[in-house]
Amino acid sequence: MEILLGNYKLTTDRYNVIVEKKQTPKRKRSESGGQDYWISYGYYSNFTDAFLALLSFRMKDSDAKTLGELKIALDEASEEIVKTIQVQLKPSVKTAERG
Repeated sequence: MEILLGNYKLTTDRYNVIVEKKQTPKRKRSESGGQDYWISYGYYSNFTDAFLALLSFRMKDSDAKTLGELKIALDEASEEIVKTIQVQLKPSVKTAERG
C-alpha cells in the first residue's frame, strides 16, 4: 500500500507502516542520478502512530512563527490527510458494494 501526502508518503510492509519523505538531490551527480528519491523517516506498528508522526514532521517543516500559524498548518495537514484517505478509499468502497 502507498498513500501519497505531498512530500511524504506512507507505505507498508508485513510489520510496519513506514513514513517516507521525498528528497531532491542538491547535486546532479549524486547516487540517485539527479532523480528525486525517498528517505524513510520512521517505522510504526499502526496507522494511528504513523499519522501522528506525519503531523509532527509537517509541523517541524512549517514556517510557522506563532501558535496561530502553527494551528493553521496543523489544520491544513490534518485536512490533507483526511481528504487523501477519503479519495483513496472510494474505489474500495464501490468495489465492495458490487461484490
